[in-house]
Amino acid sequence: MASEQFDQPPDYLEPSTNEILHLQQKCRPEGQDQLAAEYNGLRNETVLGHMWVEKFRDCPKNFNKCFEGSSSNPQRNRYTDVPAFEETRVRIKFEKMAKPEYDEPPGEVEKPTTSSKAQFMGIANPFRKTTSVSKNQSKSVQNLPEPSDYINANFVSGYKPCGRSWDKGNYIAAQGPMLETSGHFWEMVVQQKVSSIVMTTRCVERARTKCHQYWPTQKEGKIIYPSIVKSNFSNEQDVISPLNNTHHQITVVYVEELFVQPGQFEIHKLKVLWKDKHTDKKKSFFVNHCHFKAWPDHGIPDTAEVMLNFVKKVRFYDLERRNSYLEFGEEENTQNSVDGVVAESSSTTGTSNQTKNNTPDKQNSTSSESSENNQSSENTQNTVKSLENYKIVVHCSAGIGRTGTFIVVDTCMHHFERSKRKEDTHFAVGKDLVYETSKEVRMQRALAIQTPDQYRFCYNAVGEYIQRNYSSDSDQTTNSSGNDS
Repeated sequence: MASEQFDQPPDYLEPSTNEILHLQQKCRPEGQDQLAAEYNGLRNETVLGHMWVEKFRDCPKNFNKCFEGSSSNPQRNRYTDVPAFEETRVRIKFEKMAKPEYDEPPGEVEKPTTSSKAQFMGIANPFRKTTSVSKNQSKSVQNLPEPSDYINANFVSGYKPCGRSWDKGNYIAAQGPMLETSGHFWEMVVQQKVSSIVMTTRCVERARTKCHQYWPTQKEGKIIYPSIVKSNFSNEQDVISPLNNTHHQITVVYVEELFVQPGQFEIHKLKVLWKDKHTDKKKSFFVNHCHFKAWPDHGIPDTAEVMLNFVKKVRFYDLERRNSYLEFGEEENTQNSVDGVVAESSSTTGTSNQTKNNTPDKQNSTSSESSENNQSSENTQNTVKSLENYKIVVHCSAGIGRTGTFIVVDTCMHHFERSKRKEDTHFAVGKDLVYETSKEVRMQRALAIQTPDQYRFCYNAVGEYIQRNYSSDSDQTTNSSGNDS
């Protein structure tokens, strides 16, 4: 179904040019000696790098403005030294209400605190002490943090999954949600119309919590936000995961397993249901949760091949999900359209159905079919154009190292594919492709691609991609490998 509306990755790329050969040489082990120096230059020139900071030496206030949201909301940062760059940060829309109400009495949250150990480790540790509220107390919560538009996430430019155009906000690079910010994360997913969530960390690594489990598994079934969540820490009581819009409710439901590569990654379909409890307005949609498990913190995957396969699967199911996108106000009106392409405009859908049901007699069948085909083509184009606006969220723990690496690899693959189709590319497909792409990402998500090894891995993945698609026998290789390009 996806291939009917979106271009799939090509099966075979044309023979390599001199520029591709130069890039391939940098990807080989003997050509990677210079990459450490190249990475140092990249780090110095981009956000929070030495050369970048020097520009603000004479005006510290301007520097502070670059991270104003982070400094004003420290309790929403998982790590104190990983702020969200102000210029590109995602902003949550909210309406401030007088007294939030909840279906169950939540825990009373104290003001954010940071322990001395957390300060030493560079980890923000908010809302760690709570007390329970008895059932005979008011459901209104007086001591929750003030609503804010801040979330530690940034828009990052890239090609849309269909590869047709460059979008300044195609990706959202985010930190892994904390217990206290999981509701904010799902608010962002709803407001930005996210189609897929790419998670490149485990919840716990080396006995340290890297990310809260903000999504439901098949066993749990669903998670409701705002909600009372039992903390994993033994010395803590119930803590609420609030929403900024306290009159909203977001329910995340597990739907089905889409793909599992044992020990490496898995992809599941979730359904998100949003409700405004004051107006009773509703909408829902599907989102894919793509979890890469074989990527150690500050490290790299065992092989570039598994990363390319993961990127391919993420794209495939994302395109499939976009083509069956479901967003509505009246669920019962569209129950039968879950597996088809559903236009967001009910009037458009109604017009299409009316055209199909009111079939004229045979004398006018030719003109009617022509008119219907034109109308269908126009509706499809409008629907596809709308679907292309949906975002992909990528996160690890801090949302910089593994997150940046995934985005760079995926973007470079899009460059190759557009080059194959003889379409313009945002960067030249040549020896500096990885560098220019990485620089673009780091200028929007501070500190992205955290280590030299992760930068080298980007080259390794590009080298593997070239080997698959540019070698003389790539036709045979591609076909035998199930089109893992």
